This record gives sequence, C-alpha cells and structure tokens, in this order.
Amino acid sequence: MIRNSEARSRGLTMTEMLVVMALSFIVVSVVLIVGNVAAREIRKINANMEVNEEISRFQLSLKQIVTRSWTGLGDIEVENTTIGMLTSVPYARKNEIYEQTPATVTFDQVRNEVVYSFHDQNNVVSTDVLAKGVLDCRFKYESVFLTYDATFSTYSEDMPVVIKNVKGAVRFY
Repeated sequence: MIRNSEARSRGLTMTEMLVVMALSFIVVSVVLIVGNVAAREIRKINANMEVNEEISRFQLSLKQIVTRSWTGLGDIEVENTTIGMLTSVPYARKNEIYEQTPATVTFDQVRNEVVYSFHDQNNVVSTDVLAKGVLDCRFKYESVFLTYDATFSTYSEDMPVVIKNVKGAVRFY
C-alpha cells in the first residue's frame, strides 16, 4: 500500500492536468486579447499623430508663405484649389536685392498633396510638398484673409483610416 500512494503522489491526475491546461488556456487567451487590443490602439494613435503632423505642417507652411512681409495683397489670386501670387524673394540676381517671381500653392488631387511651386535663384521652378494625405483642399480669398477648408487622411498603407477636417484663415499683412 505504501508503494501505491507514493506512485500517485509523484504526478498529476487526469483531472488536475485538465484544470491546469484550462487555466493555461485562459491566461494565454487573455494575454493575446490584451496584446491585440493594445496593438490596435497604438496603430490608431500613430494614425492620429500622422494626420495631426500633416495638418500642422500645412497650417504653418501656408501661414509662413502667405504672411511674409514681401507678399502683398494686390499680388495674390485665389481659385478654388490654387493660390497664385507674386512674391519678392530676397536674393540678388541682377544687382537687385529683391526680385518678383510667381509662386503657387496648389492642391494636387492625383497625389493627394498640397504643393508649393516657386522659382529658385537659377530661375528653375522648384516644388515643395506642404502636406501629404490631403483628400480635399479649397481656398477662398475674403477681404484680408485667405481661408482654407482641407480634409486630411492617413497616407501610410499599414495605418487605420483617420479622416480629419480643418478650417482656418491666414491674414495678409
């Protein structure tokens, strides 16, 4: 009899094994679910940050371009998706300190970008992307303000879709 009880105390019974396996399954399932939810939330946060970064870049760049002291009120034309302006750029090409040159801010519907085009010192048209992931962008000229209404979305393929609309105005000086 002593041998029989010693043999039983060495291992787990079938019931104990099933209980241990069930508890292990529950713990692993909870860890996987929490990890999945955390990963999904992190992706949402990253998508929000991506859109907010593009909105900030757009607003700051547009304000800097339009409110420069050398962009005048009479030198600007605004269409639905384009701002055309004559700017005086601070470089001397022909013994002048400032030169007037055309520049445009345009919403490119094909690439979903807002692009700034200008002439550089060599009189070559250069472009700079002000914002990516722009679904729609409309400009309007009112009195001394340039207003905009733009819709931004995530542009990275692995990000969840986040869409934000921003409206604002830039004052001419």
